[in-house]
Amino acid sequence: LGTLTMLIGLGTRTALLAAMSYLLAHSLYKGALFMVAGIIDHQTGRKDFLDTGGWARYLPVTSACAGLAALSLAGVMPLFGFIAKEQLLEAGLNHGHALAPLFSAAIVVAATLGVAVAAVIGIRPWFGKPAALTHSPSEAPPAMLLGP
Repeated sequence: LGTLTMLIGLGTRTALLAAMSYLLAHSLYKGALFMVAGIIDHQTGRKDFLDTGGWARYLPVTSACAGLAALSLAGVMPLFGFIAKEQLLEAGLNHGHALAPLFSAAIVVAATLGVAVAAVIGIRPWFGKPAALTHSPSEAPPAMLLGP
């Protein structure tokens, strides 16, 4: 929300286009990741993200969906998250305001934190230290996988 507010506040055509692209990219990858969190809860009974790991072998399609969404969150090319983040950087760098370097620095810090979050979301539940399970989880039904 802070990034979107900053872009709208910049008020240039480039910044507003970046805000709309970023809003769409954000909704796509965050929506997918929230759906994946629901699948994890439904299929494993785990609500604590810190108590997860090693589930790629049980939930391969779900892990692929989570990985793809996490890569978009990280801004990896050629995913839409990359395009949105490039527009975000362009809006910050090409703004004629005296504080343009500050805007650009804030964008880089936010993007870096996004990469860190994406790494945790895209790796820990799927390839981290295996969690103790009371049962072997199975892949979610297709209707649940349709969202992500």
